[in-house]
Amino acid sequence: MDGYYLINSYDSPSMSQSLKGIDSFFDIKIPLSITFVNLKFIDDETLQLSYESEGFAFKKTFPGELKNGAFYLSSNRYFIGIPLTVFTKENNFERVIMGSDDNLILERFEEKVSRIFNAVEETYFWESYTYDRLYKNIHIDKEGNLIE
Repeated sequence: MDGYYLINSYDSPSMSQSLKGIDSFFDIKIPLSITFVNLKFIDDETLQLSYESEGFAFKKTFPGELKNGAFYLSSNRYFIGIPLTVFTKENNFERVIMGSDDNLILERFEEKVSRIFNAVEETYFWESYTYDRLYKNIHIDKEGNLIE
């Protein structure tokens, strides 16, 4: 997953209405002159996002957990009640995944299910954004500039 990625997504097969940039997903500000960022794992619990602009270097780390091939920025799951009769369950997470085409996928999922005997209420929300991976000497030159 370590590598350079364009900041603007090219695909979103989810419930979201518009494509989001990496800056929106991670809730950070990236200058308009920046077109790509570097993502790097410091360890299994820390992801670092960095970029350089006009001699200024920006780095920010995000805590999380690497499990089952995905890096979970946040994960919240719980269940209260008696199965199949009366219960409430929630499953919420934000994660970073490597796509099968070697691109980056950022996902946000929220699920809430409540049941009282035969009455069931379900709420789902899913956001998924795909970002192109860039390679040095193919997309990025030796000075770190995007090759157009």
